[in-house]
Amino acid sequence: MTSSRWGDRDQIAAYPGPGTDLTVMFNDLDPNNHLNNVAIGRFFEHARVTTNQNDGLWQSLRPGHLIVARVAIDYLTEGRIGPVHVRTRLASLGRSSYRMEQALWQPDRDGATACLGLAEVTLVHLRDGRPAPLTDAFRDAAARLLP
Repeated sequence: MTSSRWGDRDQIAAYPGPGTDLTVMFNDLDPNNHLNNVAIGRFFEHARVTTNQNDGLWQSLRPGHLIVARVAIDYLTEGRIGPVHVRTRLASLGRSSYRMEQALWQPDRDGATACLGLAEVTLVHLRDGRPAPLTDAFRDAAARLLP
């Protein structure tokens, strides 16, 4: 694994689990035939929701729900039509919130895998409209997402 300005965030091996495979379609492209930034945000969202559901994170917070408090996306290189792969990991865990990091890859024209972008998302657990402590069940489930 090589070091970069992003630490290990752009390295596929730094993320646990199988990740999420998605397909870029024509309507995901901008007028220059590059993957549109809004589509990239949607891919990150889809992978995050899939991870939260499949790993039992949402179910472990009932009663209550999550809201997105912050999203930051860094676009590293241009994408195109074809398959993409997104991985998600837990970056930090607070009393009532947690932060996830994500990365999006696509095979480049030479067959190597290029990291197209990185996302960082903060989610807050709410109960009755107020921040509420994350449950022990949530913390147990979230441990699987640690790098």
